[in-house]
Amino acid sequence: MINDAVAILKPLNVPISQAMREYADASRILAGHGSISEAAHFFIQERRKGQICPIKFQELVEKFLKSIADNSYRYRQDAQTRLRLAVKAFSMDVQDITTAQVDEWLFHQSQR
Repeated sequence: MINDAVAILKPLNVPISQAMREYADASRILAGHGSISEAAHFFIQERRKGQICPIKFQELVEKFLKSIADNSYRYRQDAQTRLRLAVKAFSMDVQDITTAQVDEWLFHQSQR
């Protein structure tokens, strides 16, 4: 039985002691509400939902500006002016922009 466990864990490079600790911890957390396998599948599904598709900030701004084409002229101009300034500051993928960077950019905008 122990030999089977060691053989199953070998390709994963996980020692049996670590596997048992993690199994016990996961079982305590789940407290009878599903299996560890079910929890792992659920975790992966939820994580995939929350992932942001890689997109450059400039591309996102262009898509947004196209999406507001039917809005008022003043709203479109205001959005375009502000977002074009932001594009200069954020020339990276959206998921790489931090809240600290946005806060700093907004602070500098308020000082203008």
